[in-house]
This record gives sequence, C-alpha cells and structure tokens, in this order.
Amino acid sequence: LAIRQPFRARDLVDVDGAAGTVLRMTASETILMDADGNHLRIPNAQVFNGKVVNYTRNPMRRFKVAVGVGTDVDLDRAQELGVATLKRMNDDPAPSARVAARGDSTVALECFGWVDQRAAGYLKVASEAHRLIKTAFDAEGVSMPEPGYRIVRAGPAAARADEARTPA
Repeated sequence: LAIRQPFRARDLVDVDGAAGTVLRMTASETILMDADGNHLRIPNAQVFNGKVVNYTRNPMRRFKVAVGVGTDVDLDRAQELGVATLKRMNDDPAPSARVAARGDSTVALECFGWVDQRAAGYLKVASEAHRLIKTAFDAEGVSMPEPGYRIVRAGPAAARADEARTPA
C-alpha cells in the first residue's frame, strides 16, 4: 500500500463496501470513520486485494437525481427541465439526463450533475439538486405519480363478497 498509495489520510474511500474517511494507515490495518462516526478497522490484506474506490482523488464528483414521472409526460421536456435546473447549479461538466426504465405507473428519469468537492459538500449539493428538480417539475406541471396497486382477491369467499356488494 505504501507503494501503490490508493488513498491518503482524510480521503473518502470505499473498500469492498466499507465506506468512510481514512483516519490512518498502519502496517497491518487501515482505519476509516464511517458517516455515522464509527471506526472501521480493515486489514491491509483486504485493502490490497479488494476493490477500492477513492471519492476524493478527483475533486469533481457526479451525483444522480432519480425521479419517477407520469407515463403521459413529454419525456424530452422533462429531461430538458432537469438538465436546465442542474445547469443553474454547475454547468462544467455539463449535466445530463436519461430515461432509465418504464414502469407500470411511472417512467424512471435520471438527471446527472457534478459537484466540486473542494468547494461544496457532496451530500448537500445532491440534496439541493433533488429539491430544486422537484420544485421545477411542480412549477411546470410535470406529474410525479405515486405507484398504484390493484388488489385482486381470489377464491369462493372473495367472489361471494364481491357479488354481495354489486347492486342489482
């Protein structure tokens, strides 16, 4: 690890799913502090052989705002609105949007923006982006419906109950 130096003290890293800020490295272990203030002791063999993501090395970090919009929404318009909203926060690199999936009652839209972690906190900027996109969608009448479910009862007792409620 001393030669490869995948991270330094105070870097935010994820080592095989254990995420936190590097407090110190010893000859045998790496000590992280997670977001809840817990100390995580990771053997250096796991660090050396595992997957390490260093969120600090590049100060520019991408965040995602996922939102479900109605199936009747003009998706081009919704994407443009999401991108324009994020562009007002930071336009370098340029924000982007994509349609991720179509569900029964919504279409999954993902908007991507960037934050310079030297100037602002990642979580604060991502949270503000969520708030601004919801506000923009509300102002423009872009529907964001709740999922709808239909409950179907089966069996003879359910059929008799349905017949009793049906007016003659």
